[in-house]
Amino acid sequence: MEFSGVFFILCCGFLLFFWRSVVGFNLTATSVLLGMLFAFHGPAYWYYTRVWGPADPWLDQILRAASTYDVIGDLDIALGITFLMVCVGVFAANLQHNLRAKDWRAAVSRWQHTDLQRDADAEKRLRVAALSIAVIVLLPFLIFDNQIGKTIDYFVSDVNEADKIFMRREGGGSGFYFYNLLLGTLFSFVGFALVGMRATGEKTGKTLFWIFVLLMCVAKASTLSKAPLAIYVLQIVLTAAMVKSLKISARTMAILLILMPLLMLFMIFIANVDLNFDSAYDFLIYRTLFVVNEGLVEYFSAIPHVIPHTWGKGFSWVASIFDVEPTLPIYWLVGEVHRGTLGSTTTVMFLGGAWADFSWVGVVVISFFAGFIVRWVDIALLIDREKSVFTMAGLSVVHYGIFIALSTSLQTAMITGGIALVPIFLLAFDPRARTRLRQT
Repeated sequence: MEFSGVFFILCCGFLLFFWRSVVGFNLTATSVLLGMLFAFHGPAYWYYTRVWGPADPWLDQILRAASTYDVIGDLDIALGITFLMVCVGVFAANLQHNLRAKDWRAAVSRWQHTDLQRDADAEKRLRVAALSIAVIVLLPFLIFDNQIGKTIDYFVSDVNEADKIFMRREGGGSGFYFYNLLLGTLFSFVGFALVGMRATGEKTGKTLFWIFVLLMCVAKASTLSKAPLAIYVLQIVLTAAMVKSLKISARTMAILLILMPLLMLFMIFIANVDLNFDSAYDFLIYRTLFVVNEGLVEYFSAIPHVIPHTWGKGFSWVASIFDVEPTLPIYWLVGEVHRGTLGSTTTVMFLGGAWADFSWVGVVVISFFAGFIVRWVDIALLIDREKSVFTMAGLSVVHYGIFIALSTSLQTAMITGGIALVPIFLLAFDPRARTRLRQT
């Protein structure tokens, strides 16, 4: 473990150096990816595996699945490789487009000193889309899904945590997959674009913004889950900050440092009515910083020592090629190993799925593509397009996609998280942006 620990620390240091010197601390998608990687799986991972976890009998129970094998040592190396390959992916995207660090610094600086570029036709399409979505989709689902009623019941109910979980599983969200997909992607994109339109002072944009965002908040709250509403509010704040600059100002940082824990603590108190403040604070630290790393330990302890690597057979199309039955979702199987029941799930960042499907090959390749794809989207938004309400909205959707990638898998982040859909949204709303950019 000594070697693996040193390797992890060196890779963590390299990630921090790369983030600071090559990417910069800002609201570009690449910077958010590296920042979230460092925040959730850097020092927090080290503290969990070396201090917090060893004091908790649950970690010892997880490690028993692998007998005496050095699970933490393998995970140290895998996370270190993840950090390195994400940076290599970013570098490869830069190289492909002949971009250097100074080009990115110039792009971020140019954003700060440029007003939002406006296009009457594009803004008209945005208003029509927002009004149509609100009237045809959000309002009907608000009524048919009884979103306000079940949200109020959940928020004011004083039942225990287990009953709240039951309420969430039975009534949270909508049973329509396509609606859920659009809620986190297209509808969010439209809402974020309205943030920019509101900043321009356009009167219709201000009114439509408040109506649309209110409907979105109700829809997010009706999932009866802690994260969606809190994350959406934070994204609105960050999108508003991007109107002026991609650089993270002291004011923006102060707002985030105050708002983030307050929102999360509020949602924790709603979901766990019996907690006092000290217990809620401990629960917040555990849920945000430690459980994400605990899940990785569960994966590396169960795979391949109890569950073999799937080598892609969890995907139905791969299973059909080999004429075998697709395996059950790996998050169910890992949960069954450690909790003894198939109904308990363990979901983790893209490293977990990469390891489960393709072992060390997956760790290297998926991490590379995570960095490459996110940087490619940055290029499509910040280099190939001008500053507009739509590039801002695209960045905000990609931020959410990065959160999904660090909660589930890269494949899920591409569609459910909206990363792969952002170029389509941009073309639909503002197809002439690249032409205008070439003319300037």
